[in-house]
Amino acid sequence: MPPPGGLMRSPPPLRGARHQPDALDAALVIDVPDVADADLNRIPDLSDVAGNGGDLTGPQVVLRALPGGLVLRVTGKSGQKIATEQRPGLAPSGWEVVDVRTLAADTEDVDLPVPAKWPRFYRVRVL
Repeated sequence: MPPPGGLMRSPPPLRGARHQPDALDAALVIDVPDVADADLNRIPDLSDVAGNGGDLTGPQVVLRALPGGLVLRVTGKSGQKIATEQRPGLAPSGWEVVDVRTLAADTEDVDLPVPAKWPRFYRVRVL
């Protein structure tokens, strides 16, 4: 039975009861754009695969220093077209293409000159 005046109050919450959201509740969402994901597919551009879908692992690379230069050993899939790029830093843009090839075998070596300035970063992209 309502109290005089016709207004009823909610009973106090029970001990251990969960909070029920109401119109006064709010949520703060912080969305930090990923500068390494230009196509916004939530996959960093360094590991994106060209085309729609497919194998997301991409090629594997190992860099070796030799007396006359550097050798980048690329392991991927025979017939895959790749680009080897270099840059003095890890910014998402401004990479310079140093080699483009179609892999004739699953593993190939890409010869690179010794950089005039260090540091130097390399990446391999599937085209």
